[in-house]
Amino acid sequence: YAVTTLGAAAGVMITASHNPLEYNGWKYATANSYARERFVQGGSVLSAAQMKRLIKKTRDFLKRAQRRPGHLQQMMGDAECADEAARIMASSQSEADFETAIEGYVQELRDFLGDVDRSIIFINDHNGGAAARVVDEVLKRLGFKNVISLNGTLGEPGHKILPEGAGIGEDADNPDHNAYIHIVAELARQKGCAQIAIVYDFDADRGNFVLITPEGEIVELSPQDVAAFNVAIELCRFQSFDRASYPRGLAIVGNCATSAKTKEVAQIFGAAYFTVEVGEVNLVAKAAQLESQGYFVPLSVEGSNGGTVFRGARCRDGLQTLLSVARILSDRELAERLMKALGQESPEGRAPQLAELVRALPPYTTIMDKVFGSTADPLAFKVLMERAALGRIVPEGDGYRISGADLWYSDVQVEYSGETEVSRRPLLDGAPGKGLVEEFLTGGWSLRLTRPDGRESTAWVRASKSEAGVFNQMADAFDKAEAEALFGLLKDLFRAAEDDGEAGQTLVEYGILTGIGSAVAILIMAGLHFGWPVLAGLGLVVSLAALSAAHESEAAPTIMLREEDVEGTVAELIEQLSWSDNKEAIEQLVQEGM
Repeated sequence: YAVTTLGAAAGVMITASHNPLEYNGWKYATANSYARERFVQGGSVLSAAQMKRLIKKTRDFLKRAQRRPGHLQQMMGDAECADEAARIMASSQSEADFETAIEGYVQELRDFLGDVDRSIIFINDHNGGAAARVVDEVLKRLGFKNVISLNGTLGEPGHKILPEGAGIGEDADNPDHNAYIHIVAELARQKGCAQIAIVYDFDADRGNFVLITPEGEIVELSPQDVAAFNVAIELCRFQSFDRASYPRGLAIVGNCATSAKTKEVAQIFGAAYFTVEVGEVNLVAKAAQLESQGYFVPLSVEGSNGGTVFRGARCRDGLQTLLSVARILSDRELAERLMKALGQESPEGRAPQLAELVRALPPYTTIMDKVFGSTADPLAFKVLMERAALGRIVPEGDGYRISGADLWYSDVQVEYSGETEVSRRPLLDGAPGKGLVEEFLTGGWSLRLTRPDGRESTAWVRASKSEAGVFNQMADAFDKAEAEALFGLLKDLFRAAEDDGEAGQTLVEYGILTGIGSAVAILIMAGLHFGWPVLAGLGLVVSLAALSAAHESEAAPTIMLREEDVEGTVAELIEQLSWSDNKEAIEQLVQEGM
């Protein structure tokens, strides 16, 4: 909101997101007028391609600075400019800009809220994060009088930063450091007065809820429940919209780790559902793309963390999620319509309570976990997991049976996630890795399994792009026992992928050598084509070394790479090499089959 309100050239957030404070880094937002890449909206975080270019330019800049003493100072500007920048940052103008941004944000939220009950009691656990500076002030300006704040001192978290976390360091088992202990204690004192409490992650772009049931029980909502509930509220609210401007109807965007619970909610309200790779900028870009195609997109969600990007916003917002809940607390007619749409009767003589509304959501079970310290290659593990899956998922009748588990599905699809698209194919359609090219190389991997009743179950895994050696895993199904069985299958497939070919390492080494051999072959041809004998000679030497090492690898004969796989691998390597001067020429050689 600050970038768009102030018409700024860019935005920079100092944040560690859900990680401990010592992992603070810089997160960038695009300019309001940014139009270099299609469907990337001003005010949103950088896309993967933009981040890649920025990282490269930064590294190039540092290399030049190291080679030439004084170059850093020269490129940064003279001392007078630096002094001027420092003066502006410390001036009253900075505070004035902050006030302008806050008021712009408040006005957006006023429009979002409409006429809601301002007497609702909110309980906010800021956990010493960014919410402590902003949220209470915004709620006050919006007219909410009953705001109870916890852990409101900036930079002093009261518990682990992840909303669903348990504690900090050696005190992880200390109940006083449980992420919800402060909220639960306060709620217990406020029973009958407050229905909702929220705990924000450290940069406040998402929040998880604690509810009080009609029986007085305290319930923690999972991130998947938060995402599905937000979708249900907004789709129920937007059943009327400008259909002339959006002839293709309603649509929802979810990341690849979002439960089918959210997809089923979308179907209940007649909305199309689209899947993208993890990352809020992918939600923003896909929503903009869909609206340009005639869809109306009320919001986009990340079920894996509960993060929600509401219509008109450019990033996830925990406070806006809270205010969405406030809206349904204030609108009995909306709450009753939502209950009816979800196939439930409203209680007699009173409005449905939040816990009752959440219970009405499709009862999917989602199990999520992380694997730490894995040596699996982020690309190779997908092929190896598919290979393992072929040994466990076997044709039977008109569908597929999971060996070792009492599960049968009418269809099993492999899905690769890209930034704004996904690629799906039947598991048995081709060799493992078929279609794993270009934008799908580094995204999530899923098995999408169709039950006899038509519902979709999921086994999903993705290499973390922010934590080395970490893989995120998810199993999701309508039935709890089924979800547990699928999670066991997922664990087995991942272990098999790690173990395959000497813990998968031989495959990784061979895959790298194959990729290098292909890439340097292009170096040779490029050198000959452009008359660069040194480059051609270097390529020849390296390619011979790569082929020699591959020949000595015992596992080499077991790996078959198809032509299209090699093309995708070479294209990815060329992109990583970032030959800005000759990239187009080299890509042309690849396209011509050279």
